Amino acid sequence: MWEERNRAIQAVPAIGIINFAGILPLNLFLVECGAEVPVPVRDIYNLEFEIFQSWGWACFYISSVTIFVTHTCLGWAKCCSNPEFGIPKGYQNKAMHLGYIMTFFIGVVYITFPLYTHYAYMKPGQWAGQAGAEPIYAQIPTVTP
Repeated sequence: MWEERNRAIQAVPAIGIINFAGILPLNLFLVECGAEVPVPVRDIYNLEFEIFQSWGWACFYISSVTIFVTHTCLGWAKCCSNPEFGIPKGYQNKAMHLGYIMTFFIGVVYITFPLYTHYAYMKPGQWAGQAGAEPIYAQIPTVTP
């Protein structure tokens, strides 16, 4: 089961981790196959769809994100009021609310992963034809008209 979930696809990672030529087409971490040797990488996209089909795992993930956001907001409130943090008294309330807003948006981004993978259909992607990289469509519910 572990081998099935962690099956690899062949990809060429970018030199220096980020592919700056791929910023506009949103291909930041991989480069086109050329003279470089492809290496096996985990198919995280397929794994997310596989795991978050279960409402139990999706709810666990969402509740963990909610706990993290609450913990971050409570800790941020303590940091803003701490004199060693160096925020003037007149700006502490504004800094606190700015931190709450940023933390809220980060939490929303993380919560969208299980919601998207639970309700949307998996797209085959550019590695759909590779041997061993076929997406698992059997577990994804389909709607028949």
